[in-house]
Amino acid sequence: MNAITVNSGYGEHDLAAELDALDAAGLLVPPDDPEAAGGPVLIDEIDFYDTGDCYRMSRVEAFEWREWAGADQDEAERFLLERDAPAWVFLPPGADLATALEQVRATTLSPMALVEVMKATARQTAWSESIRLEAIASFYRQRQAQSGDIPRPSQIDAAGRPVDPERSWVAEIALALKLSKESAGNQVDTALHLTSTLTATLSALRCGAIGVSKAVAISIATRPLAQAAARAVEAHVLKRAPGQT
Repeated sequence: MNAITVNSGYGEHDLAAELDALDAAGLLVPPDDPEAAGGPVLIDEIDFYDTGDCYRMSRVEAFEWREWAGADQDEAERFLLERDAPAWVFLPPGADLATALEQVRATTLSPMALVEVMKATARQTAWSESIRLEAIASFYRQRQAQSGDIPRPSQIDAAGRPVDPERSWVAEIALALKLSKESAGNQVDTALHLTSTLTATLSALRCGAIGVSKAVAISIATRPLAQAAARAVEAHVLKRAPGQT
């Protein structure tokens, strides 16, 4: 086919007239497409995105291209999940989900599929955070038990304060996690509260129903309360917490 240079200053009518003239002269030849039903066809936008060497549309994106425009979002998403969703969309957090997500390549997925990736990774993060908080609480309690029979030291530190074993335990955690002592102390408080009074919140975190920020918020809000009152608040809040911001 002869090369065609189109004047960018043309209006739509000028361009249409030029293309009609080229077509009448036999210079616009449809590309050969032996697989097309009924013979050669002109390439449109969908063909470009689906067959271009630099980019190939995934099955999820192809479905989105056909069905998304004008469709109700919730209905379309439900249909997509029922029809083409990868298995990891429905996996609970844990080893199987981690293995599945290791194979995910975000640059090859459609926006709807990427939302599911975000949700899956959030579940996985919540699960790992629950394990970390349990480890912090267990570490602190074991250090506490080990020091139970040891008299409290009477030395004074460089700041003129009595040496406090609890501060050294927090300092160990801060050093291990590369945190400030204040931040590590806050995490110790949260971990101890979630593993004693707020065990239902810890369970919700472990199964990915809520994220760590919600667990921390529930913990901070209920710390001033007696245990029974804190658990009553927890039970009320957890009914809606998974779906709230």
